[in-house]
Amino acid sequence: MDDAIFQHYEIRFNYTAYDARPQHHTIRPRHYESANVMGLADRESSAHPFWYARVQGIYHANVSYHGPGAKDANPRRLDFLWVRWYELKNPNSSRPYSLQALSFPSVERPSAFGFVDP
Repeated sequence: MDDAIFQHYEIRFNYTAYDARPQHHTIRPRHYESANVMGLADRESSAHPFWYARVQGIYHANVSYHGPGAKDANPRRLDFLWVRWYELKNPNSSRPYSLQALSFPSVERPSAFGFVDP
């Protein structure tokens, strides 16, 4: 199936909790309660330590890389999330690590949506 992107309805992340017990987290874009994600922000480009997004879709594609440093041309699975970014309502708060109020930027902004490598 060349030139195809495959959609999924959920993605599950397995991890080890602080008490050394195995845990999992499932993201489902169609369920409001399980569609929000957060991650560590790039410290050089953001004053706030985290980014926040709402997952709009879960996808994968089989891609081949033929550029510099390529070891072979075999296709490899690439998973990605299509997200709508949240923005901080008060990014210059005096308490940068406190719980922040979030909102969606206008859909007319080019940066309102993006992709995340899960």
